[in-house]
Amino acid sequence: MAFSNGEIHFYEVETKEAKDAGVLDGNILAAKWSPNEERYAVASSNGVIYMFSPEFDMICQAEIDDQDLTFASGTPSKESDSEISEAFISWRGDSSIL
Repeated sequence: MAFSNGEIHFYEVETKEAKDAGVLDGNILAAKWSPNEERYAVASSNGVIYMFSPEFDMICQAEIDDQDLTFASGTPSKESDSEISEAFISWRGDSSIL
């Protein structure tokens, strides 16, 4: 579960408990599992997209280029030209590209 304030939690089905996975800098704008559920992509308002494993280990992070729709679609907010206010993550069916 990803929350707009940057918190990420995961739910243990066996124990029926939510556990804290961490907090990201910036607000979470979008989060989506890859179709094969091997990667979890999270876009944040600080202009970074994070990639996690199913165990929520960070695999990589990259800056979001709002002119490059390969990563995310972004619109600068009124407060800061460096903050992105909207994002959408879409994966290719074979999970090789987002």
